[in-house]
Amino acid sequence: MNVSEDLINFFKVLGESTRLNILNFIKDEEKSAQEIQKALDKSQSVISQRLKNLIDADIIVVRRKQNKKYYKVKYSQILEIITKTEDLISLKNKRKIDKLTGSDILDTLF
Repeated sequence: MNVSEDLINFFKVLGESTRLNILNFIKDEEKSAQEIQKALDKSQSVISQRLKNLIDADIIVVRRKQNKKYYKVKYSQILEIITKTEDLISLKNKRKIDKLTGSDILDTLF
């Protein structure tokens, strides 16, 4: 696999709302699957599949403690990429809004 394919696959993994929500939820500290499931209000099977996707993509790591598994983000740079991308999207949206004229706004409203 070349670098381009790796990059495409990386963004494909990040390009799904539940996986992004998981990363956001575990960004500050490791959490158990049960905590993730409760916070995201998703079924156990959905959470398990998305966690597996993130593990397979080497984005999160899992630690076993007794009968529970705990998950955390493997590289802080992943969170930085997400934040920078959110900042870029916000900037682009602000520029779109700034370009609107008064008549554009009225056309949108009515």
